[in-house]
Amino acid sequence: MNEDSLEKTKEIITDFFEKMTILADIEEQKLVDNLLKITLVSGEAQVLIGQQGKTLSDIQNILAKMLRKKLDKEVFLDLDVNNYKSDKEQRFRDLAQEAADEAVSSGREKTLFPMPAFERRIIHTELAKRQDVKTESIGEAEERRVVIRPV
Repeated sequence: MNEDSLEKTKEIITDFFEKMTILADIEEQKLVDNLLKITLVSGEAQVLIGQQGKTLSDIQNILAKMLRKKLDKEVFLDLDVNNYKSDKEQRFRDLAQEAADEAVSSGREKTLFPMPAFERRIIHTELAKRQDVKTESIGEAEERRVVIRPV
């Protein structure tokens, strides 16, 4: 993606939120490999995020499709509002470390609550750095959860 495409992207996103009559400014826009990371700042963050980030996810999907069509390029988008996603990721990394510490100190496995694949991936990735625990996902569909076992 070149400089012109990035500028066009900014225009498309700004226009999208203007048409929604929601004030949202692009705080940061960066390209990491093939992923376009955009962080918005808005006083109406709760409206944009929705319950458990569902609205944000839907907006991200719509914008990605719009960008692919208007730019005629494969665009992968990671949209965040008021650092909602990055803060959530940090909370899950902290949870992973705390649960692993508990599993190691007690000598027993620790089973976390059910969570979507994105959240489980954060736990697995964070704990892959540690040599004293192993992780595994168990369960089916919405009941899928991470088990942390001391080694």
